[in-house]
Amino acid sequence: MSNNNLRVILAAIAVSFLFIGMSGVSAYRDSGTMTTPKSSFNGSVLYVGGDGPNNYTKIQDAVDNATDGDTVFVYDDSSPYYESVLLNTSLTLVGENKETTIINANQEGDVITIQVDGCSVSGFTLRNCSRSYDDFEHNVVTILSDNNTISDNIVSIWYRYPTYGNIASIYLRDASYNTIMNNSIYEPEFYGGLNGIQLHYSSSHNTISYNNITNYHHGIDIDNNIEPPDSHNIITHNYIGFNHIGVYMGGGDIELSNNIITWNKYLGIEISGGSHVITGNIITYNGIGGYTDGGIEIFFESSDNTISQNHIAYNLPLGIRIADTYGNVITNNNFIDNGIGDNYTEEHFANAYFWYAGFLNSLFGNTWKQNYWSDHSQGLFHFIKGKAVLFLFFRTWYDIDWSAAKEPYDIL
Repeated sequence: MSNNNLRVILAAIAVSFLFIGMSGVSAYRDSGTMTTPKSSFNGSVLYVGGDGPNNYTKIQDAVDNATDGDTVFVYDDSSPYYESVLLNTSLTLVGENKETTIINANQEGDVITIQVDGCSVSGFTLRNCSRSYDDFEHNVVTILSDNNTISDNIVSIWYRYPTYGNIASIYLRDASYNTIMNNSIYEPEFYGGLNGIQLHYSSSHNTISYNNITNYHHGIDIDNNIEPPDSHNIITHNYIGFNHIGVYMGGGDIELSNNIITWNKYLGIEISGGSHVITGNIITYNGIGGYTDGGIEIFFESSDNTISQNHIAYNLPLGIRIADTYGNVITNNNFIDNGIGDNYTEEHFANAYFWYAGFLNSLFGNTWKQNYWSDHSQGLFHFIKGKAVLFLFFRTWYDIDWSAAKEPYDIL
């Protein structure tokens, strides 16, 4: 298959995922519409918004009268529900249809706040939390506890105004062992510093999977203040596209696997702390050509990352940029036509680029092995051009892939 044909196919995949996200359908699976609420729940079932006897009018009233293990089932008959819901009992909150059962906080608080362990929220459109400029207080969904599940929802901050405050569609603070799965998380238009999913402080051992995340500053933002192995999170099988930065990894230990990370304006993946495993991802068409744009960027505060079996192609200007960090292992990846375009002749428009400010960093370096390089001419060795400080000045330096692959890997 030619590179041009591959570009067309990947572009078609990306655009199709975008339209899926905008229609509120998950990128990977469709949970469908729930029509039989009685058969599959444990505990008592409390009903909201229907026309049956003893139905509650407000979701919060039903939640306040529930006990641990109960289910609150919300009909779409009275949708939208203009309220902020606080879950302080371990229960299951279910909407009749995720496209028509809407909870709108009307900019008066979080849409859902979970303060106890063991809750589940599914089957809703959740939108319109209140504004927050200086802290992380207000988000669409805020999780402050452990072992909760957010699945099969449409989640959007929704309101339109430019902001650089810290607002997320789904926000976890000191929250662990949670599952965020099969949600459509998107904004109708891009504004300011909004984040799709954000993990903060000591949030660990969470799984983010099968979500569609589009039109944010950071699609996923993980900035933990604890070190591995205490901080381990899994991000897998998500579509993360059309954000400013697809995934920001600021600390801890993250397993980023089998995601499609594409068409993000500046960077597909930004790594500025911690040690991570990045494997099996499609990382394409990220960046608009700025010096720090591209597929992957690793900063000096992060080291010992493993980058393996990824398809890294058509990013501008770089497939991967490594900035004064060493001990990273880059192996068995496809690097195809990154930095290729009209008038891109500078040396940092390339499949890979690095610089070492410290002499010891340049000596220890990074390990490159068995990658496929579209700009490899012949022979076993592939030279990766960069810079290192020698005798007080930056000078040309080379890392070497000692066993470059002759053919691209079948990663797509």
